[in-house]
Amino acid sequence: MQLTSEFQRLTVIFLLWNLGLAFSGYLVFPSFAALGFSLEQMLFLSIFNYLIPLIYLLVFREYDSKNSIPLGIFSVAIAYLAYVLLGGVVGAFLLFAIGALSFFLFWTPFNYFWFSIQKENASHSSLYNAIMMILGLMMPALSGLLAQQFGFNYVFLGTAILLTIAAIVAWKLAPHKKVSLHLGESLNLLSGFRTLIFLEGFYQVAPVFLITIISIQYFPKPADFGLFISLAAILSIASSFILSKISDKSKQRREFIIISAIGVALSTIFAASVNDLVWWFIAVSLVNFFRVVFFPFPLALMLDFKKCPPEIMYSREIMLNLGRSVGSVFSLILYLITGSLLIPLMLVGFSMLIYAALFELIKLKKIQVT
Repeated sequence: MQLTSEFQRLTVIFLLWNLGLAFSGYLVFPSFAALGFSLEQMLFLSIFNYLIPLIYLLVFREYDSKNSIPLGIFSVAIAYLAYVLLGGVVGAFLLFAIGALSFFLFWTPFNYFWFSIQKENASHSSLYNAIMMILGLMMPALSGLLAQQFGFNYVFLGTAILLTIAAIVAWKLAPHKKVSLHLGESLNLLSGFRTLIFLEGFYQVAPVFLITIISIQYFPKPADFGLFISLAAILSIASSFILSKISDKSKQRREFIIISAIGVALSTIFAASVNDLVWWFIAVSLVNFFRVVFFPFPLALMLDFKKCPPEIMYSREIMLNLGRSVGSVFSLILYLITGSLLIPLMLVGFSMLIYAALFELIKLKKIQVT
């Protein structure tokens, strides 16, 4: 099949990239648990998962997208291979340290190209999220079953192979642009959105790490865990497409952002208050529903008011990873003080109420959203 547009080529790259990530990405922390890692160790590693890419983003500011996009994909393949070969804490650290290269090499240029070629920002953001969510719905149950039958390492090797194939395809299809980025100018271009993006990143610690680690305690077997992740995502995908289309037509971003941000906060706080498997499943399903509805809209709003030069996506990655790093440190400290993962989950959930309040304040004074 001949790919006649840049959007088609980017979509193929993104599908293959997410296929590789989804194949075993949800099993990383269950594999840590199987290796006997303590909760403190897993939380500590979660800090490095975002602190290392933040350092890379601050240090490396030049790229050629034709090379960097496939290299970013291949770096994650190498990271999984290192984890399989070395195992333990060293392998886990290298998994995050090497894989973190993708935040600058892949995500910064790819996001620039993806969001530069479409006008319906919420719908395009929703498609972007839906690709990840659909594969996240399909793959965890399969990969969990494979991990239980054959072991985690075979699944991680499968991921390395899939990502290597994706990197080869990306070398053929990736668009070409040389970019040199200035840190101060890039952050200035994000004026009016920096605090909001920081809070968005801060909250992401909840679904990516805290909910995952708590869920492992409910579902210690990889097949059960993978099935849980798949089933808990079912409610979220169609709703995101429908509401994003409505938002693009009406241009009423404010209502969607406020309502869904509050929904994310309340569902996360609810999840932190339950101690039963059935209610945990219901709570996590609600969290997935509201966060998938929410996350296309802040990016769509930013793109409504800002052009999409590479500097915008670069500075956005910095603020997201800064928020994620701070959120991870905050969660570890709270866990060490309280001995409970539910306390940091609840307080991280409150951050989205702060987001909604600050959004209203910034909307009125700076962004002037109607």
